[in-house]
Amino acid sequence: MFRAGQKAPVMISAPVSNRWVLFSVEGENLMSYQLVHLDGTVKLLEVPIEEKYEPNIFLSASMVNE
Repeated sequence: MFRAGQKAPVMISAPVSNRWVLFSVEGENLMSYQLVHLDGTVKLLEVPIEEKYEPNIFLSASMVNE
């Protein structure tokens, strides 16, 4: 469990390299999003935990492969 002020490590993994991934933090609403480029097949993000994320959030990563 993480508390406000901490950073949560999040690893994004894709089956192929050199792709763009839409990463979002969601609760009842969309709280934040970012477009992340994967040079390889994995990338480690550090997500800062904010008070507005309590009591729960959901993390989502979406990639479209042509």
